[in-house]
Amino acid sequence: MTKFTRFTTKCKRERLQKESKLKKVRLGNISIRMVVVALTVLVGFVYLVQVNSVSTGGFVIKDLSQRAEELQRENKKLDLQVSELQSLRTIKEASEDLELVGVSRVDYVIIPPSEVALGE
Repeated sequence: MTKFTRFTTKCKRERLQKESKLKKVRLGNISIRMVVVALTVLVGFVYLVQVNSVSTGGFVIKDLSQRAEELQRENKKLDLQVSELQSLRTIKEASEDLELVGVSRVDYVIIPPSEVALGE
């Protein structure tokens, strides 16, 4: 083999090695880009899921707070109704409807003291 053929063979070999390295680098760049794009898509998807769950939670909280306000109003109405039914005027009207008679004189029963042993 002459010097020239060795030189051209060596150049070809070096060129092939450079091309294979470039292909590896290109494939490496492409795969890195694909990974970056995939991660970006994944992060976007996770973000959308979280935003959706937070907004859904907001609607649930709003519904529950409206329900609590409604129950408070109903509770106030029931308290008012209880106080009306316990008023002296309402009781007097009910006693007249039931034909009850008022007490004119009250007699108390007085029990004389007795000598009974209390059990301890």
